[in-house]
Amino acid sequence: MDEIFRYVLLIARRDRVVWSLVAMMLMLAVACLVLGHGVMVEEEQATTVFLSGGLRLLLVMGLTLFTATQLRHMDHSRELAVFISRPITRGQFLLGFYAALGVFAMGLSVVAALLVKLVGVPDAQGLAVWGATLAGELLIIAAVAMAFGLMLKSPVVSALATLGYYFMARMMSLFVMTQASSLAKTHTAIDLVADWVIKIGSYLVPRLDRFSQSEWLIYSVPQTLERGLIYGQMLLFSALFLVVAWLDFSRKEC
Repeated sequence: MDEIFRYVLLIARRDRVVWSLVAMMLMLAVACLVLGHGVMVEEEQATTVFLSGGLRLLLVMGLTLFTATQLRHMDHSRELAVFISRPITRGQFLLGFYAALGVFAMGLSVVAALLVKLVGVPDAQGLAVWGATLAGELLIIAAVAMAFGLMLKSPVVSALATLGYYFMARMMSLFVMTQASSLAKTHTAIDLVADWVIKIGSYLVPRLDRFSQSEWLIYSVPQTLERGLIYGQMLLFSALFLVVAWLDFSRKEC
């Protein structure tokens, strides 16, 4: 486990993955400053919102692409087979790989929070909770990307599947509210089936719309925020997708 952990960190350092993401985060901060100055009112608040949303999307995409491409590269170059041939179980391999991704997620979340602090005017408590939940969001996506990266042969397809899952989880509250509004107006068979499908789907995906909300940076964290539910989802879905990855990985011949 320790060996694969250090190997993934070495690969990220060799390919300058972290530095590339940090450079893109800085360029995004400059772009958001320019966009914020173009707003007629509340320039600093607009800059804060633009930057927080952009950083979240950039980090999700960066972590997803790194995971998908690295897993395929290790498979094609036979590095994966070399690791498995050593006295290391497949579960230890997955945990080591995920631990390295977790270091990336938490480190990049800290950098993102610092950028928001320097560029925008965030609420202190809101910034702390935003950064912590952003790390949790990235940890979930890391586990999802590992599962799809091992199940699907193409890194492009696995990355698209991960991002599709992410956007569905982010928009689940919109789906639920839209369907509830539609069901209140009509009670056709299609509406009832759609309502059933959306309710089932809402239990199969994490409610990422509750993570790293930009409004916390402006209006602080509401007293009604269920932090235990947010962190509970992080633990539950991260563990779930790691188990899925392990089940798929266990039946494969490397």
